[in-house]
Amino acid sequence: NYITNLQNDLQDGLTICQILDKIAPGSINWNIVNMNPNNSYKQLENCQLAYKVATSPPLKFSLVGIDGVNFHRGELKKVMALVWQACKYHLLSLLKDVGNGKEVNEEDMTKWANSKLKKFGKSTQIESFKDPALANGLALLDLISTLDSKAVNTSLVTEGNTPHERELNAKYVLSLARKIGCCVFLVWEDIVEVRPNMILTLIGSLMRLDKNL
Repeated sequence: NYITNLQNDLQDGLTICQILDKIAPGSINWNIVNMNPNNSYKQLENCQLAYKVATSPPLKFSLVGIDGVNFHRGELKKVMALVWQACKYHLLSLLKDVGNGKEVNEEDMTKWANSKLKKFGKSTQIESFKDPALANGLALLDLISTLDSKAVNTSLVTEGNTPHERELNAKYVLSLARKIGCCVFLVWEDIVEVRPNMILTLIGSLMRLDKNL
C-alpha cells in the first residue's frame, strides 16, 4: 500500500505488519494476520500483533508507554516512534553489508565521514552527530562532494551564518543526496536543528552509497 498519511494509513495494522516483515523477513506469522481488516476489532488485532513483533527479537524496538492501541488510534507521535525505529533498523541492517556482517555504529560512520573529508582535502570535520557545526550544512555538502565531485554547485552554497542561509544549505544537502542516489529519511529542519538520529540516517545512507560505488 502507498502511504500518504501516517495517522490514517497505518491504523488497520496490516501495513505495519508488512513493513516489519520487510525489514525483518519472517518476523510476521501471516497465518494470524487479518488480511482484510474491515472492522475495528480486526484492525486492533493486527496493531497488537505488530506491537508484539516490533518489541521482540530481532527488532527489539523501544516503545515505552506505547502499544497497539496507539497505532490503531493513529496517535502521530507514537506512530512516529515506531516508524523512526523501523527506518533506523532497516538502514543499520543494510550497513551490515558494508561492515561484512558486523554492525556499523555512529563511531564507525563518523570515522568514515572524517576520513573521506580529510582524503579529499576538506577543511570541515564532524565531531559527532550532535555537533552544532552541522547546522550550517557545509560539512554535509563537503561529504557529498567526496562521493560525486560534480554534484555540488558552489555558487548555490551559502556561508550558513543566518537561519535563512542554513535553511538553503540544508535543502540543498537533501536535494543532492537524493540526486546521487541516497535514500533520504529526514527533512531540512532535522539538519539545521541538528537532530542526531536523523543525521545518522543521512550519514549512514551516504556511507552505504560510497561502499557501493
